[in-house]
Amino acid sequence: MNITDNSLCNMDFSDKATAKNVQDYILSLFESGIDSVEIDYKSVQFLKNIDTSRKFIYRAECIPDLIAVKQKEFEYVTVPVSMLAIAQKLRGIRYEEKSDTKRKKYNDTEITESVRRIKYIIEVDGDNRTYDELLKLCKIIDEANCASAIRIVKNFDSLSTEFSDFIDRYYDSFNIPLDICPLNSDLNGIDSAYEAFAKDVNMITLSFGSPYLYTPYELFVLYFPKTLGLSPAMIFTPYLYTAAARYNAVSDSLNCGLKNLNDVIDSSKKNTVNVDIIKPPSTPRRIAVSKQKNEKKYTNAQNSFFNSNDFDSEICSDLSEALDNTDISLYNRFLCKDDFEN
Repeated sequence: MNITDNSLCNMDFSDKATAKNVQDYILSLFESGIDSVEIDYKSVQFLKNIDTSRKFIYRAECIPDLIAVKQKEFEYVTVPVSMLAIAQKLRGIRYEEKSDTKRKKYNDTEITESVRRIKYIIEVDGDNRTYDELLKLCKIIDEANCASAIRIVKNFDSLSTEFSDFIDRYYDSFNIPLDICPLNSDLNGIDSAYEAFAKDVNMITLSFGSPYLYTPYELFVLYFPKTLGLSPAMIFTPYLYTAAARYNAVSDSLNCGLKNLNDVIDSSKKNTVNVDIIKPPSTPRRIAVSKQKNEKKYTNAQNSFFNSNDFDSEICSDLSEALDNTDISLYNRFLCKDDFEN
């Protein structure tokens, strides 16, 4: 299963955001378990010479947005279902880019070379459609023979069996990979994401730090149900904190990611117990750590990491606390590599 984060498509970039800020934020998303990062026309400007041919999905909401595929190489491009005919016939498309000084025309040959190998994810807004209507639309997309995946964006009702039945009916009818993007405006996005995960859909699209519309990726990780057989929270928590910290350097929008992390971590700390010791220690035991030798290295690595990033004191405190309560062996590639052996 592929997990995509689309937070860069939904945030308002700060005037102080730099290419390094955005690239560091993206790195934290990958380190926190994200498989693909979805970017749009405004965020791609920060990527400079970064290779986007793998692990990046480009989002085009209108024809002019496709200008970016002439500048960068992408394996996947997401387009709304309203652009289905365009995705079907992109080799013959002609369009114009508006500019303050001129209007530049792009001919068929220029576009053909840019989009020939692109795989298209067709996005469907499902909130005003029944599941039967969605399946009919999926059939139209399938017959267009241009989609490499179909993304359904919807407030799914995870309390009934309709959502689960829809996934079964979809795979009974189509061979195109399915991407589920659960909205969270009805506050059931996490449950829907877990249902999609349990049904083994091909892709799930979430959004780090989303305030209300999309399902927050960090909550998907922290509340991951034990019944699904994985426990990603312990592994990815420090990277999620780093993403939340770097979010502040990218956007002035409300940092819900940091709030979500603090709320969950604070509520779970009191339940943390070292099973090897009858009397619980104040913090969990750090695995494979020599106190006298490695404690200093750990502290130096932490300080080196903080000094290399423009974090405010409150975030440094939160991140330090998260690091102190997590297995130190996870930081061989997270903190200063000079202080640890890989």
